[in-house]
Amino acid sequence: MSTFAVCGYGNMGQAVVEGAVRAGVLAASDVLAIEPDATRRGDAERFGCRVSADAADARDAPEVLLAVKPQSFPELARRLTTRSCRTTFISVMAGLSGRRILDAIGDRTAHAVIRAMPNTPCRLGLGVTGIALSEGAAPGDDGLAMRLFAAVGRTVRVPEGMLDAVTATSGSGPAYLFLLAEAWERGARDLGFDQATARELVRQTIVGAARMLEDRSADAADLRAAVTSKGGTTAAALAVLEARGFADAMREALAAAERRGRELGT
Repeated sequence: MSTFAVCGYGNMGQAVVEGAVRAGVLAASDVLAIEPDATRRGDAERFGCRVSADAADARDAPEVLLAVKPQSFPELARRLTTRSCRTTFISVMAGLSGRRILDAIGDRTAHAVIRAMPNTPCRLGLGVTGIALSEGAAPGDDGLAMRLFAAVGRTVRVPEGMLDAVTATSGSGPAYLFLLAEAWERGARDLGFDQATARELVRQTIVGAARMLEDRSADAADLRAAVTSKGGTTAAALAVLEARGFADAMREALAAAERRGRELGT
């Protein structure tokens, strides 16, 4: 294929490129990694990519992955303004609409934006990514994006207006589980376990339960009911969580994350 440029070879940019190369979606020699950090450029070069510190060198790339922090994008956009071909920009930047991206680059009519919201398990090939057609994009323009993110997990197509909800649900989602694990481990230590034993018991329980949820026909409520005997220990624990408003807190947390995503986009 022609040059594929990735602007930002941090955790997500690196995960997507390396996953896609291993899956045969890209050839490392076709990838141009734009990265100001010399150490990260070295990582990309060792993987077989061409590298540059200057985004202007991506002006001939028909496909560009934007994998920088949103606050870094205005400076990057100034280096991307002169394009020699129609470009499809694949953005993983939370909160930045396709319209804002193309306005910053300076030509809204000539290019297209595909927006994607992956999550950090992409680094393990276990992510999930919401993908949306955005400014200037037509059905089929998201083909490469779907293949890229399928190489690091699962993908779902959503309307662009739902991307803040994707961010709230799965983009931020790993943090919810990590917070639960923290609290769970503290509770186990309060029962008398040392830190190492508490960690092993909690984390392996999470891993095993997640594997049970991986069965696409499984329903979380049914799995929970199967573990919960009337009047038993699990029922006693769940009664406390329900009394403390666990389900309501989860709904409110997701709603707050979605609202914040919308605010960041204004």
